[in-house]
Amino acid sequence: MIFLQIAIIILAILLIVNIILTLKAGKKEESNELTEIKNSVTTIIQNLKDTEGNLKNEFVTNRKESAESAAGIFNTFNTSLLLSHSVVLNLSSISRYH
Repeated sequence: MIFLQIAIIILAILLIVNIILTLKAGKKEESNELTEIKNSVTTIIQNLKDTEGNLKNEFVTNRKESAESAAGIFNTFNTSLLLSHSVVLNLSSISRYH
């Protein structure tokens, strides 16, 4: 009878130890998962910041290229207009002499 009581007490102690160790292991896994989630969020935030910087640089480059292109088109148009005006003046002066 005493042997049975000692065996039940030992089983109860082992059961309690098992429960405690299982709870601690579960907390460590949750802690590891939380750490992984935090690392993932940090990585995503850094990637978003990098993407934001890249987009801003791309917009700056596109604006600069557009401004240069517009200036080139304006200069070409202005040169063509001046050339056309010169041709008209020359034709006008030639037609006066004939």
